[in-house]
Amino acid sequence: MDSEKEVRKGTSKETKKNTNVKKKTKFTNQEKTQLAIILVVIILAIVAIILFVNVKNTSGKDNQNTQNNSEPVIEDENVNTNKGVVESKQIDDLKVDNIQVKKQDGITYLYADVTNVGKDNQGDFRVHISMKDENDNEIIGFDQDLPVLSPGEKTNISIGSTDDFVNAYNCTITKVE
Repeated sequence: MDSEKEVRKGTSKETKKNTNVKKKTKFTNQEKTQLAIILVVIILAIVAIILFVNVKNTSGKDNQNTQNNSEPVIEDENVNTNKGVVESKQIDDLKVDNIQVKKQDGITYLYADVTNVGKDNQGDFRVHISMKDENDNEIIGFDQDLPVLSPGEKTNISIGSTDDFVNAYNCTITKVE
């Protein structure tokens, strides 16, 4: 029996050694997985907060830019305000107004509204739009077809070009015969 006690004692000591080994291990695989998941969730939460703050700041700037204007302010944009360009023009009973010339990102745009102010159908012809400098020399010209417009009907003109005419001094619109 003494040998059995010694065996048991030996077994018991080995068990204690194994237990001590387990206590020295910092984390189990399951605990490591849980820690990894917690870290990922924390990182995602931080990124989400940063993105939310950036979006909130950006939208605040957009609201400031649009409070006093009907159109948002575009940083890299030149707008022509010369009276000879933006004033209304008349071709037969077609009124051309709301003329805007803007340059953005290397492209110059011309926008205008065309309204039939007469009592009969108007249009179905071509017009020549001439952008002129201060010496009345044409910088660039465009031909544009106008559709038939019934009385009170409105359409618009929209032209873009890589040619720079944003600083035009005058704009003329004539009927092409």
